[in-house]
Amino acid sequence: MKPLTGKELEYIVDCMSNEDLLIKQCVAAAAQTPTPAVKQICEQLLLQHKQHYQGLLTLLQQHSSIAPKTVEEATAMEQKQQAQTAQQQTQQIIAQQQAHREFQQGLH
Repeated sequence: MKPLTGKELEYIVDCMSNEDLLIKQCVAAAAQTPTPAVKQICEQLLLQHKQHYQGLLTLLQQHSSIAPKTVEEATAMEQKQQAQTAQQQTQQIIAQQQAHREFQQGLH
């Protein structure tokens, strides 16, 4: 399992914040509605959003053991990933150029 990137962590935290807001809205809607059917739907949605929140929290906990412990470590990991990506892109470009040269030679 690879560590989560900073963007992935931000996305998960945003999702958790959204789920928390939806939980609060479901609680408020269920408390304010006089209609039993609407109240039941709100309670079902409340359970779904709690499950989503718990799933996201579990995901973060699973990755905590491989997450960087310091900002410096996180920066080093991101730089390493960027370097690997750049190297892969360079290799792809070289392979494409080689294939193009071979194709051009085959035409002559």
